[in-house]
Amino acid sequence: MDHTPFAEAYQELNHRFIKLVNDLSALRGLSRLSMRRTSQDDLLRDAMRVLMENSDFERCSIFMLEDETLKCAGGMDWPDILHHEQGDEQRSPAAFQIGEGIIGMAAETGNLQHCRDSRHEPRFLQLA
Repeated sequence: MDHTPFAEAYQELNHRFIKLVNDLSALRGLSRLSMRRTSQDDLLRDAMRVLMENSDFERCSIFMLEDETLKCAGGMDWPDILHHEQGDEQRSPAAFQIGEGIIGMAAETGNLQHCRDSRHEPRFLQLA
């Protein structure tokens, strides 16, 4: 009897279970953030840190809708977390229209957009 289908099903189930645990851990971490004692920038930075620590992200950004334009409110990558740096405050903020690029598609459809490798993803728009 070939056990390959069982092994593959086990691996897929194990992968989904680990993802679920990570997602639940991220939700727990986000729910524990205090909104009273912190500024909006600190809250966003703490939220991105929680998401990165509990997900398979190399980089995390939060965009907010302002006047029909999605503007980057903050971004973080692993060096920011490891070196306790402030992230992207020194850069000019990225902005996209609804439907433009991955972030614009997410806003337009209301669905998560995922990209494994932004260097080879045509929906990923490079900043000018």
